[in-house]
Amino acid sequence: MFDVTDALRDLLDDGKDADSLVEARRLASHANREVRRSALSAMRWIGADAVAEMIPFMSDPDAEIRAEAERAFWQAVSTLEDSALQLEMLETALQFSSPSMRMRAMDEMAFLPEYLTFSSVASMLNDQDEDVRSTAADHLLYIAGEKFVSEEEAMLWFGENQADLESFYQE
Repeated sequence: MFDVTDALRDLLDDGKDADSLVEARRLASHANREVRRSALSAMRWIGADAVAEMIPFMSDPDAEIRAEAERAFWQAVSTLEDSALQLEMLETALQFSSPSMRMRAMDEMAFLPEYLTFSSVASMLNDQDEDVRSTAADHLLYIAGEKFVSEEEAMLWFGENQADLESFYQE
């Protein structure tokens, strides 16, 4: 494609994922959109180890790259085996400007233990988007069996019930 991506392609061909990631990171801010797409494609190929590196692509000036970055991000997040890292990436997604990304992050949190995600979901009761707030309230209703109108109210409940939620996962 471009001489500038030859090293990246060679590293991927040789199975050198760590070196490939370093090279893809270097190319991520290149002026040429095709070079940036190659860097993102390499990160997608690398997968979970590159999930955090995909986040800047979601602000790329090119709409196709942004959409591809979202798909790559969610695919990589779904393969993470470490719940703490998965939660960290989902919490990062809660900060994205796109309401659909924030709602998707909350939906993905439903697959993690509630005691880990409760406070993150409760914080979304303050979101500027009505649908995001409603989704957060629904998630919390499912977890707690109570409807919360504010983050403070939800966190008060969580403080009183956190041990019960944690013990459910200890069994």
